[in-house]
Amino acid sequence: VEETKRIFETYYPEEYTDWSGTEIAELSATQWQISRSAFQDTLLIQSKIVESVHDDTGLLTDLIAKSQSATGNLSVMQAGNQIMALDAKQTMQLQEMLATQYRAESLERTRIIAAQEQAEVQHVRFVGVASAYGTR
Repeated sequence: VEETKRIFETYYPEEYTDWSGTEIAELSATQWQISRSAFQDTLLIQSKIVESVHDDTGLLTDLIAKSQSATGNLSVMQAGNQIMALDAKQTMQLQEMLATQYRAESLERTRIIAAQEQAEVQHVRFVGVASAYGTR
């Protein structure tokens, strides 16, 4: 959490009025890279989960077969516990995938908001105040 706060405060300031055009451009590139990296992390985690689900399909088939052919209470309980453990694993994977996806989306939205603020500052610097060109 602290690392996320530090990154957010460092790379997504609330205003850019004291920043030079070069500093804004450099920060914008860094913000883009942060968003790109977050989306890459999301894709990698999603790929790992897809691979894991594929592997787990075979495991689940075996566990179901063992469960159906189990004799005695202990065997039935063990097969049931293994199926529940697999379900818990997949639930945790889903939570991890959702967290990384939402993180990437949040960083991208933040980058867009920062880009809008940067553009506004650059616009004001270029055009100046409206009264400089006469009254409206």
